Amino acid sequence: MLMAKEADLGRTDTGHIALLYASTNGYIDAVKYIIRKGVDVNTGDGGGFTSLYYASLNGHLDVVEYLVNTGADVNKATKNGWTPLHTASDRSLVDIVKYLISQGANPNSVNNDGKSPLYIASQEGHLGVIECLVDSGADVNKTLQNGMTPLHAASSNGAVGIVKYFISKGTNPNSADNDGDSPLYIASRKGHLDVVECLVNAGADVNKATKNGMTPLYAASDNGEVDIVKCLISKGANPDSVVNDAYSPLSVASLEGHIHVVECLVNAGANVKKATQNGMTPLHAASGRGHVDIVKYLISKGANPNSLHEDIYTPLSVASLEGHLDVVECLVKAGADVNKAAQNCSTPLYLASSIGAVGVVKFLISKGANPNSVDNDGETPLYSASQKGHLDVIKCLINAGGDVNKAKTNGMTPLCTATSNYAVDVFNLLNSEGTNSDEIYHIESSTLSVASPEGHLDVVEYLVEAGADVNKAAKNGMTPLYLASSNGAVDVVQFLISKGANPNLVDIDGETPLYIASRNGHFDVVECLVRDKYKPPYIVH
Repeated sequence: MLMAKEADLGRTDTGHIALLYASTNGYIDAVKYIIRKGVDVNTGDGGGFTSLYYASLNGHLDVVEYLVNTGADVNKATKNGWTPLHTASDRSLVDIVKYLISQGANPNSVNNDGKSPLYIASQEGHLGVIECLVDSGADVNKTLQNGMTPLHAASSNGAVGIVKYFISKGTNPNSADNDGDSPLYIASRKGHLDVVECLVNAGADVNKATKNGMTPLYAASDNGEVDIVKCLISKGANPDSVVNDAYSPLSVASLEGHIHVVECLVNAGANVKKATQNGMTPLHAASGRGHVDIVKYLISKGANPNSLHEDIYTPLSVASLEGHLDVVECLVKAGADVNKAAQNCSTPLYLASSIGAVGVVKFLISKGANPNSVDNDGETPLYSASQKGHLDVIKCLINAGGDVNKAKTNGMTPLCTATSNYAVDVFNLLNSEGTNSDEIYHIESSTLSVASPEGHLDVVEYLVEAGADVNKAAKNGMTPLYLASSNGAVDVVQFLISKGANPNLVDIDGETPLYIASRNGHFDVVECLVRDKYKPPYIVH
């Protein structure tokens, strides 16, 4: 169709588009015809992609040769910096790579990401292209802006043949990128054993760490690569190296649950008691993640079940906090102290109670854990369980002697916190155990005053029926009616008034329920108070 037209293609966009299309699809006769009509062979599309680029991309060697012979620029790059040599290298088109280089293509050109054709070929594993590029002068040590070399790329992808080739060409096996990652570190992290062996045999430093202190052994341990761990240790890797005074290979293997790596490291001399700067041991790591097999193994090798992490948590505390019953049982059997408290005085029982781990709670109590222990704020396990609404744990603690009226430092009791959090089932249970429904905590309010502003009508009704004083004020003078009015809890306001709440009582600032409801914009409460023939007194400020 093109040949049937006599239009001057060289002066129209149609000609450029036609040349790009023909080059992309390898239509050599159409390419020749269009060029004879005067179309510029170096004109690209919106992205700067030329006909030569498209022909190189799609492997049309005859079109590539014709375009170059008619003036196509072999080094003309797209807007993202890709040259025809980049794309041919990416596609492993060796014949086109050779031809472009023979016509002056620069093997060390870089795209906008700083990648050379050699780096791209290394990334994709194209050994034939790599050999061609290196023979033509490509720099095997040329780095990206982030410091990555072609050897890094090949090591990351497990291309052992390319790794061997680069080493034979003098590439530095200990080169590091901007993060300090060496090819050996990357290969260890990715699990490429054959690449690791090749690099180590070429002189790669097995203890070379990244900028954040991670060694190849750490990376392999983290990912459970036991064969690489064995290889690195056999070549002198330090099993007790640490990441910036933090995790050791043993700690991270314990954390991630890699039992075979743990065994390998311990057999190589790793210290089972080695702690991080804040005191966390491998046993803490395994206990927190629930890896009972590793916990048992570490204890059998001398790990201390009563060691402290950050002077706060023991392994038993960590396991209790996460609800790992099998680990808790193992640690207690090994001598862990069930009443050993953290720096804030939280015991394993408190921690298990706080998350509702009833199985752990029952076990700890059976082993002598104190149900009335308190932390630095005076909170008991029962208080914590009440606060979180863990009904089964509360029952267990009460049956074990937990004091339902034991208040924390500010005077707030389990009943108060259950009321505040609207844990109705907990509230009912605690009341059935003989708690004081009219108690005052600290100087703030009674249990009724806690329920009233939150609008918990069913709880308010229960408390009043149980004998709570509707006019009982805290030291600041605020009554349940005042607090309900302040928060706009109109249903509670109506109920309290029906039970004899005095709307004329004032707080220490002389404010009445009507005043505070008006100030806070609760007009339905205002209407309720006025409707009940409330006569506001004079207020002095």
